[in-house]
Amino acid sequence: MTDDNAPLLDYAIISDPFPLRAAADETTPLSTLQIVVSNGGTETVYCSSIIISIPYGHLAQSLLSDKSGDASADGWTIQAVDKNSDAALPEGDYAIFEATKPKGHDNVEVTSTGTAFIFRNCKISTKPGTARIVIREKTTTDPKKWPPNPRFATLPLTKYPRPDVPPEPVQDFHAEAADQQQLGQEVGAGEKVVLKWRGPKLEYKIICGPGAKETVKPDHDKTGKNDGRFDYTWKGEVYRDTTFQLQYVIAETTHTQTTTVNIRNPQLTGLTVTGRTLIEVDEAKIEIGADKQGINLPKGEIKSGGKIHSDGEVSGASLKASGSLEAKTITATGGLNVPAGAAEVQDLTVNGELVAKKTLTAEGVLTAKSNLVAEMAVRATGDISTDGAVNASAVAASKEIKRGGISAVVKGDTITLYNTTEKAYLYAPNDHFDYDSDRGRVFYWKPGDRVSNGYWRVN
Repeated sequence: MTDDNAPLLDYAIISDPFPLRAAADETTPLSTLQIVVSNGGTETVYCSSIIISIPYGHLAQSLLSDKSGDASADGWTIQAVDKNSDAALPEGDYAIFEATKPKGHDNVEVTSTGTAFIFRNCKISTKPGTARIVIREKTTTDPKKWPPNPRFATLPLTKYPRPDVPPEPVQDFHAEAADQQQLGQEVGAGEKVVLKWRGPKLEYKIICGPGAKETVKPDHDKTGKNDGRFDYTWKGEVYRDTTFQLQYVIAETTHTQTTTVNIRNPQLTGLTVTGRTLIEVDEAKIEIGADKQGINLPKGEIKSGGKIHSDGEVSGASLKASGSLEAKTITATGGLNVPAGAAEVQDLTVNGELVAKKTLTAEGVLTAKSNLVAEMAVRATGDISTDGAVNASAVAASKEIKRGGISAVVKGDTITLYNTTEKAYLYAPNDHFDYDSDRGRVFYWKPGDRVSNGYWRVN
């Protein structure tokens, strides 16, 4: 090779998998080759094309078994080249690809940024040996002076023999409960699980994610079987559905086996629901702290046979709790039903009917767009407002009780009387307007607003 024929660009090749091994047969998984092109000099290199010739066949020097491979590269156009083209090509059986400038460009400027030519879905030859990829490049450092002949280089890549792996060296990977019964059904959250398998003396790793916790690392019995394999165990606790991966390396190749354990009552660290959802809790409770920002199912039903508690908001189309319902803010676009327990809340809004079998207490405003029903008392430190009826043994509000947006009870336990014909409030005038010494008159105030002597108590 003369200096005039020496390439101006640098080339390197790597395979996936690495190291590259000769294929066993047609069932061997396909491989990927990457040829990295870069400029190791100080001057800009102008390139009009690069021809990559990959030997194929069934010889030791053949890299591919046929003309397979899908080529691509950012900023380049790559296509297969016929052997009968005018390009200077090597003798022999080669899968040939030509990388050229993209449309609209005279050439490609190669500076400090490298480019990877990627060849996917390659069928590797079955004979071990070293194959040589031939590179032809048309390059120059002066775009006004192009050499008459291409520059060339070769890239050797070795196909190593396939490892002599015994058939199925690791077998019977499965999960058992702590009582040594093989799992055929779901187990409870937090229960102990034992993973078992049989294999040669290797370094094994169990990968399980946050749904399980390891308590005993993989260990094996002290006496190997006649075939040189041991019985291994791993012990841990499982809190939600978990797929366990058994990972090990044989002859530089990583192998993985899996088994799954299902939990009937999973413990979750967080839950996001975007669709229509029904949560049913028969014996436990739903409890979420302020840092979780409450329970919010805008189109779903929250139903609990026990307690529903949140330091933040509880919001849903329908809320039902057989136990108590506690939250800072409760919003129910449908109905709210707490038949046996207590409901404690600062602000409560219900667009449907509000039913409480016992006392209903709100530290803030209590609002119902339909009926407000309680078999015992209804109390609120703020306003009580409803568009329907109020049915309770006692009703108390520190501010006003409203129906249909109009105050029905104001100033504790007093009321005002509004005449719908005259559209004015009734009031008791001073003694100057008495009817006689025992009776006084009742007037209505024509301006329409309340007056200081217009409050009454119903006894």
